[in-house]
Amino acid sequence: MLLFSLLFACENSKEDPQECVEIERSDITDEVTIEVVESNQDFGFDIFGQLQGTEENIFLSPYSISSALGMVHLGAESQTETEMSDVLGVFDPEADWHRGQGNLLQELQLGDNCDYQFTAANKVFMQDGYPINEDYLSSLSELYQSDVGVLDFVADAEAAREEIN
Repeated sequence: MLLFSLLFACENSKEDPQECVEIERSDITDEVTIEVVESNQDFGFDIFGQLQGTEENIFLSPYSISSALGMVHLGAESQTETEMSDVLGVFDPEADWHRGQGNLLQELQLGDNCDYQFTAANKVFMQDGYPINEDYLSSLSELYQSDVGVLDFVADAEAAREEIN
């Protein structure tokens, strides 16, 4: 059993960044990253379409959801992988889609942007005692800048919840 938590923080800096560079989406020239941005946009519109009319105001981050599910997808197999690919808009080769997610994360976290500071805190949590694939761990770190926390959900679910939140 794996649980995934993805936290994003965005803040306005009170200090002027040194030598900031205006960053435009058009500056992203990597075709794979652009394709991931487009698949994330489609995914976001699908989510909003499903939620439309359920609440007066809806605030969510499709990118956060896509990233968290991307980390899950990275370890999925068989029918689960196929269904997640369909929902997320994962294209072939899948490794390119995950690389594009990682590139997008790096673009969002550029430290020299003048308008905002974006920090992602990706982390996967797993049940203590369960084996985990080393290739999966390596890919999580490389692509999503994520590490793995080991918790005992079975023995102390409340402590695990507190650690995650």
